[in-house]
Amino acid sequence: KPTHWEKDGAPSPMMPNEARLRNLTYSSPLYVDITKKVIRDGQEPVVTNHQKTFLVRKSKIPIILRSTYCLLSGLTDRDLTELNECPLDPGGYFIINDTEKV
Repeated sequence: KPTHWEKDGAPSPMMPNEARLRNLTYSSPLYVDITKKVIRDGQEPVVTNHQKTFLVRKSKIPIILRSTYCLLSGLTDRDLTELNECPLDPGGYFIINDTEKV
């Protein structure tokens, strides 16, 4: 889900309106799982380490408003109004550095 890190390093959910007001990109961190495999010529891949490295943050990816990953997904009109979001806004666009892009 879209997240913003405060100056003290604490993560907090980021709403689309906050991204607009603070000139941010409405995005979510992209994490990957890594498993190390050693492959030798003519042999099957061998897993040398059964432990996976979880939550390796690689990048950030923009989130489409009203998509499954958007924090507005599934909210009622009343909830949207309380969050300063327009209930009539259909979504389907990105917010990149305070600019709405289709």
